[in-house]
Order: sequence, then structure tokens, then C-alpha cells
Amino acid sequence: MISFGTDGWRALIAQDYTFDNVAKCAQGVAEYINQNDGLPKSIVVGYDTRFLSAKFATRVTQVLVSNGIKVFWIDSPTPTPVITYMITHYGAGGGIIITASHNPYDWNGFKFKSHIGGSASQEIIDQIERYANSANPSDDHVDLKNTELIEYIPAKKVYIDHVNTIVDITSIKDANLNVIVDCMYGSGIDYLTDILSGSSTQITQIHNNINPNFPRIGHPEPIRQNLVELMNEVNSDVMIDLGLAFDGDADRIGLIDEQGRYISTLDSFSLLVYYFLVYKNYRGAIVKSITHSDMINKLCNAYNVEVYETAVGFKNLGPKMIATNAVLAGEESGGFAFRDSVPERDGILSALYILEFVANTGKNCSDLLEELYQIVGPHVYSRTDIVLNEEQRKKITLFDAATIPVETFPIKINQINTVDGVKLIGDAGWVAYRLSGTEPLLRIYSESNSQQSVDSLIDHVRAVLGV
Repeated sequence: MISFGTDGWRALIAQDYTFDNVAKCAQGVAEYINQNDGLPKSIVVGYDTRFLSAKFATRVTQVLVSNGIKVFWIDSPTPTPVITYMITHYGAGGGIIITASHNPYDWNGFKFKSHIGGSASQEIIDQIERYANSANPSDDHVDLKNTELIEYIPAKKVYIDHVNTIVDITSIKDANLNVIVDCMYGSGIDYLTDILSGSSTQITQIHNNINPNFPRIGHPEPIRQNLVELMNEVNSDVMIDLGLAFDGDADRIGLIDEQGRYISTLDSFSLLVYYFLVYKNYRGAIVKSITHSDMINKLCNAYNVEVYETAVGFKNLGPKMIATNAVLAGEESGGFAFRDSVPERDGILSALYILEFVANTGKNCSDLLEELYQIVGPHVYSRTDIVLNEEQRKKITLFDAATIPVETFPIKINQINTVDGVKLIGDAGWVAYRLSGTEPLLRIYSESNSQQSVDSLIDHVRAVLGV
């Protein structure tokens, strides 16, 4: 059974993630495209640096072509946001990316993006999933070099031309910054160096060779415990201005300040919202996931800007972003989208806007964060991921949030939100838990005004759930 989660279908390579199942997913997309007369009969296909990703993408292309669908083919590992932008640039009916994003090395995945350059709606995903599970794709292995239905596209050049029209690249190039970038062996390798080549700003990369085993990382997710080497590199050299990290398919970022300290994804997005509202003087709504920071609400309230909150996943944030013409949208995992591009996460563009912020103000990240805290007050955040067995997962799925003894929690709980998982909200912070849509994990999130309060809130949830 192929089941699409929060961000496509992911599975263990050679267990469920096989060429046959990937072909079924491709057939599902082909049937969706061919049965919707208003859609262009074309798909952008790309892939990441994982084991056999290029071959899986080739199989996808064979299935699409055998169904009469044109493929815009990218013939090297490419970041998901670059592939997503190609959909709108070339006017395709959608996009398929072979990637498992930040999952461990032995996983791979299949992402489908809609014709608008964003995550497909649940209705579309349900259609594709239904088609895929009943699919019988052709075994005809099309010769990809001898068909008019394949167009090789210069994705990197097109994307770099695009960001040059929306980001102040000149200011970044002239700022004489020293930046270390952790590419996490992923498809974001060389993007910042190429965009900023020939400038006074120096980009030094680590983990910038293709290695599907992700050595010393395990899984290419830019969270604190995976960025120790980057933090040490920044901390060891007083000349380094900041550190940046991309996840495996470069649609998310991690940020390290000039002192080698990890800046949480909640702080990173809040900084970007602060930059756009205060320094760039943008106006318009901000969209955030339910597990994102209250700092956004406080900041937007100070500048009379509307905030919209959705369930986790850009299949929820993207449509709300479009409907409200939002300036930015962000989720807790470090994926941020911008009005001037497509309604989908873009780690490269996020990194460039952070660099633009630092370049245009002449201030370092810690000073900018302190400016933000002057408006919203101090905030501390933490997330705990717990691997579950099937019995534990069923227990949590059936657990009744109304039975939670909120009176025992370290802060007064005023509200219980069950839009996505369970979120307990109080005046002095919040704690939430939800089952991951991409991995067999329980995620517990908390934000409050002190580390002690955050830790206590997470401990209370673990005790209640028995994990």
C-alpha cells in the first residue's frame, strides 16, 4: 500500500521503495494529468543525491513518456525549490522530485508538486494515491535519448537568474562576509558559491561532496544535534560572520550566529518576518504552522499585520499563502516561502534573504535577534522526537486529549487546540504533540519564556502519553 503523508510518499529503499512502486506513483501522476483537461500535459522531473535517485527518476520519466506526457528533465541532483520553480517557469502541469528530504540514508521518497509550484492539495494527493495503488505501469523502458517528449532544461541557470531579480545580490557580494555553509551532502551543494561567485563575500562549504550515507550526520536535517561540526567551525574563527545549513533537498535551512550558537528555526523565521516588515517595509499577511512561534503573533500585532495559522505541512500553508497573498509562510521545521517566488519552501532563498539582512544592516545575527527580542520578549523553544513502535502509535492515535490533567502542568493551560495533533496553550507558553507525517515519530514541541519551563512542559506530555 502506497500512502502519501505530509510531504509525499517515503519508504525504506528496497523494502517498499522499489522501482515497481515508484513506477506506480509515476503512473498515478500520469493518470491525474491526463484526466484533467485544464492541465498542461507536461511534468518537471528532478532528483536529489540519495542512493539510486537518478535511476528512480529515470524510471519515472519512462512511465510519464509512455503515457504521452512531456518531461522537462534535469540531469543532475537539484534542490527541491529549484525544481519547484521550474514548474511555473516552464508552465508544466506539475513536478516530481525523487527525494526523502531529511530522512535517514536508507530512505527515499516521491514528492509531487502542483502546477502552481507548490504542494498539491489533499484532494489531488488522494487522487494520485488512489491511481497509484491500482496502477499497472507499462514495462516499456523508453529510450530517453530518442524521444521528442523529453526536454533537457538548464535548471540551475534559470533559478539563479530568478533569485537575482528578487534578492539584493549586489549588497551581499559587496558586504565582505565570511560564511560557512553545511551542505549536508545534499543537492544544495555549490548553489550559494555559484550565486555569489566573484564577490568579496566568501563562502566556505563543508559536507559538500555527494555521499548517500550522510557520514557523521545520519540524516541530513539542519537541527542542533546535526550541526555540531558547523557550530565548531564558526566558533573557532572570529572572522566568520555566520553559518548556514541546508537539509538533503535544500528546501529548509539551519542558522548559526557569529559566536557558533544555533539559532532555532522559530527565531530564524521570526528574523525574516522582522526583516520584511520593519526593514523592507512589506505589508501583507503572514502564514505559520500551528507549531510555530508566538513571536510571529506578537511581531505582527505590533505592525498591524494579520497572522494565519494552519496545520503542519506546506500542503496547508501554501494554499493559505496564495489565498491571502501572504508576504511569508513558515513552518517549524525550517521551511519558509516568500511572496516574490513560489508558494513552497526554499532553503536557498531563505539563506539569501538572511545574508541580505546582515549585509544591508551591517549587523550580526545575535544583534538582530536582540532587536527582535526587544519587541516580542525572550522566547525559548525545543522539540523532542521519539521513535514509536506500532502499538505506541495506535495508543497515541486513540488518546483522548480531553483527559489530559492540565491542572498538573507548570503553566496555566487556557486552551486545547486539536487542528493538528494536540496543542496546549497558556499565557506563558505552549506545548504540542503530533505524529510525524513523514517518519515513524512522535514530535513534542514547546515554547515558553525559559528553558526550565520548556523542558518541564515536554516532560509532562511524555508522562501523560507514557513515552
